[in-house]
Amino acid sequence: MRDATRGPALANGWVDRSIRTKGLVVIAVPVAVLFIVLASTFWFTHVANRGQNIAVQARTSEDAATTLENSLLAAQTALRGYLLTQEASF
Repeated sequence: MRDATRGPALANGWVDRSIRTKGLVVIAVPVAVLFIVLASTFWFTHVANRGQNIAVQARTSEDAATTLENSLLAAQTALRGYLLTQEASF
């Protein structure tokens, strides 16, 4: 039977560890959490940058399509003007 004054078995295992082991655990856990947070931050930054690049490409394509549409509209208007007036200035 266990002695009641000694406390739980888990606490006894921790008490019996060397100061080097305890220090390693105290330092390693926050450092591991720090690396996990750092890695997730880099991942989310990468995903956000990729999304921004796709948005820039979409805006560029939209601008090119708008320019083409405006050019076609101008050509159509000029052709109508020429057909109506038979003047080469259109």
